[in-house]
Amino acid sequence: MQSDEPKILIVLVHGVWADGTGWQHVIPDLLDAGYDVTAVQLPLISLENDIATLERVIVAHNGPVVLAAHSYGGIPVTNATNDHPNVKALVYVTSFAPDIGEWSVGTLPRAIVLLVQGIISGGIGGVPVILGAILGIIPVLVKSSPR
Repeated sequence: MQSDEPKILIVLVHGVWADGTGWQHVIPDLLDAGYDVTAVQLPLISLENDIATLERVIVAHNGPVVLAAHSYGGIPVTNATNDHPNVKALVYVTSFAPDIGEWSVGTLPRAIVLLVQGIISGGIGGVPVILGAILGIIPVLVKSSPR
């Protein structure tokens, strides 16, 4: 990556029964690999507030963004990607992976089908969807992103 290009920001999103500190052992490795990293603190007051929190982080970064979610975090991550062309990839780490606009746990079986379809077809809403370890997959994601 050239020095005049903006760094990739990896936004780590926690689930309901955790907070941003749950990513504390992942952050140093990502920083060492040359990425900017933010572990957001979702307010967990409402889905709308959680989406708004993520959108503020996305808009504040002048460069490519990769959202990585665990558990419930996948729901606001999916729904925060609308109209944000700098979001280059979504990473679901043992997470819910709903379609845009879906949020209930009742959509989980359909979300799994959509996720598999998303992997096969190249993404959900044009954003690549990946399951797996963050460190090994992020460089490939950003290079292969269709956006």
